[in-house]
Amino acid sequence: MTFVLLTAGIDLSVGAIMFVSAAVAGKMAVSGSSLPVVFAVILAIGALCGAVNAFFVTKAGVKAFVVTLSTLYIGRGLGLWITETRALNLPETMLQVGSARLLGVPVPAAVLALVLVASHVVLARTPFGRHVYAVGHDPAAARRAGLPVGRILFAVYVISGTLAALGGAVAIAQLGAVSPTFGREREF
Repeated sequence: MTFVLLTAGIDLSVGAIMFVSAAVAGKMAVSGSSLPVVFAVILAIGALCGAVNAFFVTKAGVKAFVVTLSTLYIGRGLGLWITETRALNLPETMLQVGSARLLGVPVPAAVLALVLVASHVVLARTPFGRHVYAVGHDPAAARRAGLPVGRILFAVYVISGTLAALGGAVAIAQLGAVSPTFGREREF
């Protein structure tokens, strides 16, 4: 969300992206899919949802508030359809991931630290990070300076969707279930 907010945009669909990706992952886990495949699919769904938001914002010219509010409702409906409005109890192996430790640190905390450090490095130390700030400050000036404003906006919405799905993955690994209210009111 920070990446999107820095471009003076908004992404209200993050809770719905969490829910849709968790619902698909829950169905896959219950059907016996391996955990690496489940987690890869979660991230792919998040990136796809972010790309859909980005397409409508950058190519169709629809305001981000309208696009992401629409995808919020579409995502919630899709997630409810996938889960059949019932809670999905996930296999014990999913809970083992959520309670595992990596070098003595709980995996969810390690994921948080990794995302925070990577985000900070990208925003503070890379040209892409400076471009994100420039687009947020003045998109017209950034365009005149030769920055690919559309591609930068596209990238930040894909990042937001992917990380929302990652948040969903961490949450289901800790909870061990996907309920119909999963991700509700997580827009910010």
